[in-house]
Amino acid sequence: NYHSHERRDEVWTIILGEGRAIIDGVWQDVFPGCVITVPAGCCHALLARTELQAIEVQTGKDIRIDDKKKYPFPSNPFPLADAFARAEENTTN
Repeated sequence: NYHSHERRDEVWTIILGEGRAIIDGVWQDVFPGCVITVPAGCCHALLARTELQAIEVQTGKDIRIDDKKKYPFPSNPFPLADAFARAEENTTN
């Protein structure tokens, strides 16, 4: 889910697979070796396109489960993949 934390920073290191990260409304493709820094207060999410494994490190003075505010996703994370899937469905039906 798309969310933010007020009291912690996060760093994600992608170790397997592919996906997309969204940080404050900006999408980026992720793959092994990518390191994404998420400062406190930024809205963020990580979505898998394939099996995806990441190491997440959280830092801050007060890391608690209740430090999470959820938001609706601002856009489709995989617009081209969805378009290709629809096109493929139309040709096979």
